[in-house]
Amino acid sequence: MSSFSQFKDNLLLYGLEFFNLYYGNYKGIVVECVDPEKRGRLKVKVPEVWGDKAKNIWVLPKGMYASSNAGMHFMPKKNDTVWIEFEHGDPDYPIWNFGWWLKDKAIELAGEDKYLICTPKGHVLLFDEKDDTIFIKFKDGKAIQLDKDYINLGTETGAKEKAALGETLKAKVEKFHDIVDDLNTAIMALQVPTAFGPSGTPINAADFVQVQTKLAQLKTEYEEFLSDVVKLD
Repeated sequence: MSSFSQFKDNLLLYGLEFFNLYYGNYKGIVVECVDPEKRGRLKVKVPEVWGDKAKNIWVLPKGMYASSNAGMHFMPKKNDTVWIEFEHGDPDYPIWNFGWWLKDKAIELAGEDKYLICTPKGHVLLFDEKDDTIFIKFKDGKAIQLDKDYINLGTETGAKEKAALGETLKAKVEKFHDIVDDLNTAIMALQVPTAFGPSGTPINAADFVQVQTKLAQLKTEYEEFLSDVVKLD
């Protein structure tokens, strides 16, 4: 058999891997995910190429947005699966790419027309194109849901009570305050006709003075209704 025939047979039977050239995609398993340089690198096992042992090589990511002090940083966890490629087919220069979900590890909220980020602890950011909603959930169940009509703050099952508009509430309370203040003043000035002429100051006038003082103090505290951070429409 000629050398070329032998080369062709080996190529067809074993692929370029027979010649120690790895241009395909290979299944990898993460063995280390904490990059001391914070550059998105991993250490992995690639059984098809390296056998069962991981090489002591930090593997650079592929397809992750990276810019100067900016970008994306979503890292697989230890024992997660990733895809591995090799620069120029050289097994000493691996590159990792995001992998796939094992059957019992899929994201529960995933579905058609749903685009989401879910962290290992259960924090969720979900864009639902079917229902036109944006959903943010903290791991313990607290949630924010936005749609074309409402913003719900509370739990993932929906908020139960309506929010108060601070400036509007403050104006209504101040109006009620003024009515009570006027009523208190009217009572203090009340005189009732008697056989001996108009009655004098009510016996408990001092109590009404105390009420008026408390009302004046309370009015100075209404600004505390208003948040310095949150605004509502």
